[in-house]
Amino acid sequence: MWDKDSQLRMVLNAGEKRYPGKVEFVALYANVAVLKIGGKFGLIKRGQTVVPFTYDSIYLASPEKTRANTVPSQSVQAKTMFSPQTFSRKLSHLVVQKSGKVGLVDTAGKFVYDVAYDQINTEANAFLSNRYIIEKDKLKGMYIAGVDRKIPLAYHGFYRDGTVLILGQNGREVTAFNNRAEQLFPQTYQAIRFFDSANYLVERDGKKGLLDKTGKVIVPLEYDYLDNFIGGGLQKLISVKKGNKYGVLDDHGKLLIPVEFENVGEENGFLRVVTTERKFGLYDRNGKVVVPAEYHWIGRSKTQRSKLLVLRKGDSDYYFMDGENKLILPRPVTGYGYIHDTNGLLNDENVRNLHLLYVKDGNGKVGAINEGSGKLA
Repeated sequence: MWDKDSQLRMVLNAGEKRYPGKVEFVALYANVAVLKIGGKFGLIKRGQTVVPFTYDSIYLASPEKTRANTVPSQSVQAKTMFSPQTFSRKLSHLVVQKSGKVGLVDTAGKFVYDVAYDQINTEANAFLSNRYIIEKDKLKGMYIAGVDRKIPLAYHGFYRDGTVLILGQNGREVTAFNNRAEQLFPQTYQAIRFFDSANYLVERDGKKGLLDKTGKVIVPLEYDYLDNFIGGGLQKLISVKKGNKYGVLDDHGKLLIPVEFENVGEENGFLRVVTTERKFGLYDRNGKVVVPAEYHWIGRSKTQRSKLLVLRKGDSDYYFMDGENKLILPRPVTGYGYIHDTNGLLNDENVRNLHLLYVKDGNGKVGAINEGSGKLA
């Protein structure tokens, strides 16, 4: 309120008593008030001084870099006085500043960091504003409010992979922490990133491996490439590469397909392998050989919803495998194709909703395969 001499005063609700001293600045929040009296800032809560009026400034940590020697200007102070947007906002921590140094205090007046640091700011992501970045002598640490835990000042910077993994970087070395500021692994790595719901990918000197959330080694740090499959029911399998050779591991790190192929990919729910001699074969998701690597080509029929796989040996011997991994014809055919209508147009789905593929043997005899059922039509 303004008194009769046009001076701003603070009146406490309890007993409507005036707070002593001329108020030069005030920022009111749901649970505390920041005041400037006699040229110094303090903090009051429920009518009690919880931070004494001895500081050059008290303010909210900013997601931007906060300069320790910068006191909010009078224009900023005037703008923040009695802002309706702050009345309902409940604070947990504030930055206090004195003689060019800053500290962090909670709204009960307990100092989390003494006034001895160069900068304090919050994460840029508004959803992670409970993470405070503390800086002194070009080293950074972190305080996570809510869990009341600290990451020591030992890092040149922090970055994150998602909202859970916090990565502290010191030169080329990276240390991983969770969102409770607990160090995940005793070792440091040159790169750490989220791999899947259970594992993290780690890297050193170009070699990659996997660790689970407890730090247990799932895949040793020895592969040049490591990634998971996206579809085909193969999501828990891991493609790996050493040198120019590929193989496959399961999600426990067990070797399913030896690292000896030129390429490994997904084909119709199987793992298709290619040898250095350009021979193709198929494995199932358990590492069992379904088709030995002796074909010159294996691919799915281009007909929509087809269950057929086409296998070629040599230049003109074709085999067809149904959805139960069985060869439809006992002998190869020398040609196949889609049935055309009387106008010569592609007619791979006729009026009876049958997907038919014609086949032709070496004697010129022709027949048809129903691609939906995998049976001879």
